[in-house]
Amino acid sequence: MDFDLTASQQARLDRLGELARLAAPARGGLAGGHDQQLAAAVSADATLVGGDLDVLDRVLLVEEASRLGVEFSPTALLLVAPIAGIAVNRGPVALVYGSAHRAVRDGGHATSAIDVSGDVPLSAPVGELDRRPVPSGLLHHCGVVTTSGFEPSAWACDSPVGSVYQLGLAAEIAGAAQAAIAKVAGYLNERVAFGQPLGALQALRHRLSERAVDAAGTTALVRYAAFHLDDASVAAAVAYATSTASASPPELHQLCGARGFVTDFGLSRWTMLMQALRAELGGAYDSAVRYAEARWAG
Repeated sequence: MDFDLTASQQARLDRLGELARLAAPARGGLAGGHDQQLAAAVSADATLVGGDLDVLDRVLLVEEASRLGVEFSPTALLLVAPIAGIAVNRGPVALVYGSAHRAVRDGGHATSAIDVSGDVPLSAPVGELDRRPVPSGLLHHCGVVTTSGFEPSAWACDSPVGSVYQLGLAAEIAGAAQAAIAKVAGYLNERVAFGQPLGALQALRHRLSERAVDAAGTTALVRYAAFHLDDASVAAAVAYATSTASASPPELHQLCGARGFVTDFGLSRWTMLMQALRAELGGAYDSAVRYAEARWAG
């Protein structure tokens, strides 16, 4: 599914991809990954984190960063922190929901934390004694953040920070789903069996097309919600995204057979992220309930 982007939106996405490619040699040539050089370059680029971007502009960057496979939280770095006026060039930002005593992405090396559970964000500095790394297969420097002293931060958006945070996670699912679909499609076209590429088998093509529709639907709903920012649109995007994150990983891995479970193959970079984001959003059932309440309550 194609979307019309403005010239400035496309230029920002191209710039993000350029920074990822420049940092790729330090990550063994991967298209994305955790790298201090990449995170620092992104946070220092005013075209990517500047104050003149609207929510849709920022959500598009989150989606693209997830598609590229970055291993920091793009929702924190490119969406929530800039709107909250947090200087991201000071170091990684950990997003916590409610209690700060929990394992979160970038928590293992965060220099600041933002509580996104209320209508406005609460922020606090994170020192070395306020964080504890937690080993994780997600490779996102997960850690338990135990900092205190949260204080209200500025919030340059009419929608509650909690809604914007959830929309960012849905955008990450959209980007991860796009990348995973492309990875599997490439494999099916390269892998030959019975004298022809696996991608020529109609049954496999139908199964992959269903997941591609899910990815496209998630992308469309996320972008629609980022433009309108009403409660029902955000809830719809989150509900659809969690459903996609539930259905896609097992199906995509099965389409690749044993190859899909090998770490070096790279598919798990996105499927594990989708599963983690689905859990962070509360699962498909809770997301569906929130959508129903937002759409029809009262």
